Amino acid sequence: MGRELKASRYYRNAFHENKALFSEYLPVALKGLDKGCMMSGGVKAFFKGPGGFISGGLNLLKLMSGGGSGDLRLPEDRTCSKPEHKVAPLPEPEGYAKNTLYLTPDVVFYAHTHYHEGNDHIKEFDAAVCRKCIARFDAGGNPPPCVGDCTAEVHSVLEKGGVKSHAMALENCVQCRTCDIVCPEKNIRVNAALHGSGPDFRGL
Repeated sequence: MGRELKASRYYRNAFHENKALFSEYLPVALKGLDKGCMMSGGVKAFFKGPGGFISGGLNLLKLMSGGGSGDLRLPEDRTCSKPEHKVAPLPEPEGYAKNTLYLTPDVVFYAHTHYHEGNDHIKEFDAAVCRKCIARFDAGGNPPPCVGDCTAEVHSVLEKGGVKSHAMALENCVQCRTCDIVCPEKNIRVNAALHGSGPDFRGL
């Protein structure tokens, strides 16, 4: 296990330091493979262009095989949450009629969550901090990260008397810790559920 972790310690750095390889050259190369013209046109740039395979790819392979050196301390995910960030709408899947109802699996159902009464495993340290966070993201047209990034709908925003507050449905929690990781104020802590409570993932 230790050897495997050491060999993969620079994987994330490889993605961050070689953005052109993944966003520009690799898609071109894959399209070339599909068309059977691996060495034609823009595909050559994948091998020879600035930041291409020769200059950037070798470093990429080095990082992904555990070689090289670098700073493993990447920015925390919570620092990347921006109130004004706009997400482009997803395109409709090809082959489906327009306005087709797309159903997504209920993650809570398949995780088979079961919590004993009073198992408050997610802690909100300061409700006032949450209200300020909600107001800031609301002004940017977005839900707070704990709400927007939770697929189990544990977190929600309730409005009473014109004031928006943070609310939780703890019985839905699948223990993914996403809310803990993305909370820009470090105001949420997810602890392990006690007394056999939580998901057992038997349906996944």
